[in-house]
Amino acid sequence: MISRRNTTALAVSGRATTRAGDTPTGKLFAIGAGWTRPGQATAPAPPQRTLDVGARIRALRAQRRWTLEAAAQAFGIGRSTLRKVEAGRMSPTIGLLQKVAHGFGMDIAALLQPEPRPATTGRLTVTRAGQGELHETALHVHELLCAGLANKRMLPFRSTIKAHHGDQPPPFYRHDGEELIIVLDGQVTLWSEHYAPTRLDAGDAAYLDAHMGHCFIAEGGRDATVLFVVAE
Repeated sequence: MISRRNTTALAVSGRATTRAGDTPTGKLFAIGAGWTRPGQATAPAPPQRTLDVGARIRALRAQRRWTLEAAAQAFGIGRSTLRKVEAGRMSPTIGLLQKVAHGFGMDIAALLQPEPRPATTGRLTVTRAGQGELHETALHVHELLCAGLANKRMLPFRSTIKAHHGDQPPPFYRHDGEELIIVLDGQVTLWSEHYAPTRLDAGDAAYLDAHMGHCFIAEGGRDATVLFVVAE
């Protein structure tokens, strides 16, 4: 009988702060897993995958011969924000990464690939359990799924929403596209600027226009696990 035992390798890049209520640690992780048989040594883990997001953005900007000002205008963000991201002093949120990717004419998965892979037909990619690319903030741990496939129309990621403490929700998010959330474990309250707060239990789903301000809170004093799918 073959059993699976995780042999985890973590690669860290960058450190930062960003807006109040969602201050990321700036850590990007890469996780590998090995297969073992009982009584046998652990198989070598796959090579670590790590990415300096700021350096990646800076390199793409240099390829296009964009100034910092021109790139900031293309992304729809402040020049000082872009400077901090490129310098590794600010870890971008998913919404900011989406703006940068849109400005470059690519999706987030392609932006987060050190060497973008050429588009092909009949495409397929698989993310094994625990092997997604992690992006942690103060409020979430996002696991980007199927990142090896560039130019997707959807961005899927499994997220841990950290337990919320306090009476007020965190600041709302707004970004392009539409968003699907499915609660996998725990209880989540969906807050939005046009609707009353809605509680979602395990198995519940919600679909929303992501241009509308929204946020999610894990209830009950414990973390919640959800699946997000963002469609552009």
